Amino acid sequence: MKFAFTDDQQVFAETLSEVFAKRCPPEVVRACWDSPTGYSEELWETLAEMGVLAVTAPESAGGLGGDERDLVQLMEAAGRAAAPLPLQEHVAVGVPALAEAAVSSQSAERWLEKAVTGEILVTAGIGDPFSNAGNFFGSPDGTSGSSSAIARSTADELTSSENASNEGADDISPTSNKGSNVQYANYAAQADVAILSYEGELYAVERNDYQAHEQPSVDGTRRIARVEWSPDAATPLPGASASLAFDRGATAAAASCVGLAQHMLDTTVEYVKEREQFGKPVGSYQAVKHHLAEVAKAVSFARPSVYAAAWAVAQSAVKENAVSQSAVSENSVNQGTTSRSAISETDRAQYISAAKSLASDAADLAAAKCLQCHGAIGYTFEHDLQLWLKRAWTTSVSWGSASYHRRRLANLLGI
Repeated sequence: MKFAFTDDQQVFAETLSEVFAKRCPPEVVRACWDSPTGYSEELWETLAEMGVLAVTAPESAGGLGGDERDLVQLMEAAGRAAAPLPLQEHVAVGVPALAEAAVSSQSAERWLEKAVTGEILVTAGIGDPFSNAGNFFGSPDGTSGSSSAIARSTADELTSSENASNEGADDISPTSNKGSNVQYANYAAQADVAILSYEGELYAVERNDYQAHEQPSVDGTRRIARVEWSPDAATPLPGASASLAFDRGATAAAASCVGLAQHMLDTTVEYVKEREQFGKPVGSYQAVKHHLAEVAKAVSFARPSVYAAAWAVAQSAVKENAVSQSAVSENSVNQGTTSRSAISETDRAQYISAAKSLASDAADLAAAKCLQCHGAIGYTFEHDLQLWLKRAWTTSVSWGSASYHRRRLANLLGI
């Protein structure tokens, strides 16, 4: 079995990195903080022309027919550039969910064809970790906690319950949110369609059928909104799995974390080579070397785990699609026409939670150590490092924080 990326996958990722280097400098990221949408529409159109938005869509819908193995390096490149784009929500979660439902839903098929070309924007809800009855992910140990814990583990762009409005803080408490049709989604106010979950099922909701209340975020390019909606006004997505959608989002976020951490490491290494103190570069001091070596080690451990998670999602998706479409018999699913269908949902979840916890830790460590090596200047709004710091802080807790995924993994392993 070959686990290496193909030449086509490598070339696609390298090409996208070059596009980001030319068309997504820090000035573009900074400008999106004050833009109406929070993302670069020009860059979005460029990626649509390249086929990035079509990676996870089937060829029958105008897509490239790829899967998470084709996408993971692209998400890493996007993280490295801190690209102000809704790629996690649209490409990693929204398009595959619509593709799975398009087999039996004409509405999903119509939205999918438009999403592939970038004609419409699709977002996906984050969910409530204290509801075990229908959001993207439940509490890993079946317990509840404080509303501030929800803000840390679930609503990645919410700075904290204290910084949100009183109404928002009340709405994300376990008692008021449990069982309700309230979720959080990035770019919900800007999207045309939102993929949301209720009682274990996925629904597609058009913009006119839900209310989006934008919340404060530490990262100005991540426009998180509190979404109020009703399944009665939504379109069910038969064949699309809520648990698989969450794992796709977590894998994409993990890949972005690796890219963010790598960029902060690379730029800090260059900085400490040039910055002098007491007549020599600060990078020559052992304490600085140790800080950056710790980051390099964390990134090196996280990256292969994220790639393995992408493989696991791709394998599991083949099996789930075969079952939901009744395209093969139970015997052929168990045996697998190839080795691609041999992974269970539990095994997949273990891969994803291991990867996300490692990647989130790497991003958080990179942010802390690289800021320390830069000194106070790295925290100032005028310095570009703060753009990556704030994206790392929000991405590391999106689709489940490191602590959430460690608890999820422990629960799956029975420890």
